[in-house]
Amino acid sequence: MRYCGVIFDLDGTLLDSNWVWDKIDEEFPKKLGLDVKKNFYDEIAHMTTDQAAEYMIKEYHVSLTNKELQQLWLDMALDLYEHQVELKPGAMELLQKLKQQGIPFSLATSSFPNLCKRSLTRIGIYQDFHTILYSNDFGKNKENPDIYMAAADAMGIPYHQCLVFEDIIAPLQALHRIGMGFAAVYEPHHERTAALLQQQADYYIQDFNEFLEKYYSQTFEI
Repeated sequence: MRYCGVIFDLDGTLLDSNWVWDKIDEEFPKKLGLDVKKNFYDEIAHMTTDQAAEYMIKEYHVSLTNKELQQLWLDMALDLYEHQVELKPGAMELLQKLKQQGIPFSLATSSFPNLCKRSLTRIGIYQDFHTILYSNDFGKNKENPDIYMAAADAMGIPYHQCLVFEDIIAPLQALHRIGMGFAAVYEPHHERTAALLQQQADYYIQDFNEFLEKYYSQTFEI
């Protein structure tokens, strides 16, 4: 299949940033005196930040409001995103190659806008994305394809000519139903779904260097 546009997820896909949330997952329950499940990050990974906060409030009887809890997460993550989070191996090379060859790419993320802008601006690629969309603005998690459809629409690319890079399995079936390609990027935090992703994704890669070496030339309409 030849594709004409790309949609990237941010955390765990383009950015090596899940370690930040490991740190926050360890520290913020202590701040609030909570005893959370070990796998609670897996339960909220596909949610919008609104949904994740609401889940935490209901599941663990958190006394903060939804906005207060989101602000706590944002405050804890902001410095790390602004100064320490980096791209995953091969990501810069892939983005540069797409840009050089005039293939548009957009971002569809469940992250906070501030974290996205601060990290990608420091790295020097924020301005290169055709469109940046946030799950919270759609009020739906990534099991719903609306955010990806909106990104494709903004680029003017038919759905069947868009390739999505993701590290989670949640959107896979919905994206296949609308005809989008799915490239799964290995992420250790999602080890339990790795085998299923490998079976069902159109591409399964350890990192973007592997995609560039094995698949790039046969994947894009140049």
